[in-house]
Amino acid sequence: DSTPANRVTVVGTKTFSTSDLDAPAFVTTFPDVDNVAETTADVTVQLDEPGQVWWSILPASAPAPSVADVVGLTDPDAVDVGGPTSVPTASTTVTMAADGLSPETDYVVYMVAEDDSTPANRVTVVGTKTFSTSDLDAPAFVTTFPDVDNVAETTADVTVQLDEPGQVWWSILPASAPAPSVADVVGLTDPDAVDVGGPTSVPTASTTVTMAADGLSPETDYVVYMVAE
Repeated sequence: DSTPANRVTVVGTKTFSTSDLDAPAFVTTFPDVDNVAETTADVTVQLDEPGQVWWSILPASAPAPSVADVVGLTDPDAVDVGGPTSVPTASTTVTMAADGLSPETDYVVYMVAEDDSTPANRVTVVGTKTFSTSDLDAPAFVTTFPDVDNVAETTADVTVQLDEPGQVWWSILPASAPAPSVADVVGLTDPDAVDVGGPTSVPTASTTVTMAADGLSPETDYVVYMVAE
């Protein structure tokens, strides 16, 4: 308060940093799932800031897990879990491999993110992505099928069981005739066929479906050829 006033000649300084109180956000379309196969998939994520994530995959029919369930990797319905996985750079995809899935099944991946702040800011709402696994394997005939029952002089019942739902085509040829190709059976076009059928639905695995055949000749050896999908 002197008069005249005495002013410092060196500026006083103090360095400080503002805080980050916001949890990271998932970049649009994330979390996501890529490269979905029968039993495996890649879980992917992008965040709007560096951080880390946890994830759980549950059947779509299962109750949604809480944030604590996902971070704790403890949901009893989860078929695969992961984390914490680092997301070191904003808006850059990080990929996490998942397995233990079942073919042709609907799933949901649930994901929780937090940033690298101290203390960390964690999301309060679980991110989700629904996906379905594929089926890349053709059905198999259950042991002893295809089969033929109720054989008479000119008729017989062609029977089949598959290990998954599907459909079948069939052709009956004299045993002396050349075996048809898959295309011949599906196209019902083999010139030696005495009876053909299909497509016939097999709606349930391991359950017999019966198809009537006729036009056979008495005391003749035949082969039934069948294609399934």
